[in-house]
Amino acid sequence: VCSSDREVRRYVYGATAPCPRCGGAVRRWTIAARTCYACPTCQPRVSEGGRDGAGSSTAVTTPVTSPPAVDHHHQGPPKATTTKLVFTATELRRQLGERGAPTGGRKPELVARLEATDESTKSSGERLDAAKITHVKLSNKSYTAEAATVLATTLATLGSVTSVDVSDVIAGRPETEALASLTAIAGAFAPIAPNLRRVSISDNALGQKGIDALLPLLSSRDLVALYVCNNGMSADAARQLAGLVCGFALTTGDEAENNNNSDENDATELKDTLSSTTTKLETFHYHNNMSGDGGAEAIAAIVRRSPKLRDFRFSGTRAGRDGSLAVATALRETAPRLETLDLVDNLLGAPGGAAIGAFLDSRPPLRKLDLRDCALADDGWAPVARALAKADGSVAALEALDVS
Repeated sequence: VCSSDREVRRYVYGATAPCPRCGGAVRRWTIAARTCYACPTCQPRVSEGGRDGAGSSTAVTTPVTSPPAVDHHHQGPPKATTTKLVFTATELRRQLGERGAPTGGRKPELVARLEATDESTKSSGERLDAAKITHVKLSNKSYTAEAATVLATTLATLGSVTSVDVSDVIAGRPETEALASLTAIAGAFAPIAPNLRRVSISDNALGQKGIDALLPLLSSRDLVALYVCNNGMSADAARQLAGLVCGFALTTGDEAENNNNSDENDATELKDTLSSTTTKLETFHYHNNMSGDGGAEAIAAIVRRSPKLRDFRFSGTRAGRDGSLAVATALRETAPRLETLDLVDNLLGAPGGAAIGAFLDSRPPLRKLDLRDCALADDGWAPVARALAKADGSVAALEALDVS
């Protein structure tokens, strides 16, 4: 039986099976010492002169319609054929170039890249309405620089995104490639950065270099939720983060002391600017970043300028007593709406305990409070316990309390 489908050709091999189209018997002919098979009904022998006869030159015609599935003992129906275009490496590179994708590499790599690009375009163009996409989550997949570049071409077409999760997207990648991947992905969102409301950059442990690569995602003045957990943040990286979130540049004490180019009026103007700057943050998680006291002071600056904060996590940062006190004091001063507070593993001590007690006395609507491993000791626990014991205080709304 003449067919481009190998499954069908093998299906009738030996003329023991019926015709897959009509179910009739398949006949066999010998032509030029070769055995040929055909269905007399669907593929009649036709002579050149239009007459049927042995020994004449024959042409076997195949109906256009595809054969239906045939239920035959011990054999499944023929599979549907698919047409796949075959391109040269030059043509592959041309098509990749038209799509804005990298054109380097061997032919198998070019084929895989073109297929990935087309699938990405199909996903966003044919199956999805880009204008309706508001949330993008890329987490828990490790992207090569090449894959990130291809992905970025689609991400750049999404103009209505307000929430981006790029947590854990470079696991196992060398630093150079990881930074390139982060830069490509974050850069795709640069045009809509002012519209972002929720951003997670957690579990990309590259410290300040990683923050530099992710700058477009952190430039929105309207962020309401920010997650920065397990990012390998140093004190300098934390200061940079605070500057981005709050819209100013933080300097260390030594830098301020060595800056002799500002007069007293400039310093007063800067102080007024910092004190008046506020964020719209309602959720801020900063966990497992070993940024020490310097990092804690930078995070305290964010808290101090976030009066709408409702969910705050500051844990596992190796903050000492000074840094922990800075965060506790910031909470006491400017967190009246806080509902969830996690300060696990911070050396609050007695001064920090007093600050937390004063914060609790302001009667925030706390539902969850976690003060595990905070080294409060008796002097630090006393003000916290007194605040919690008040019937009209924070304990009235508290649902979960951990002081282990």
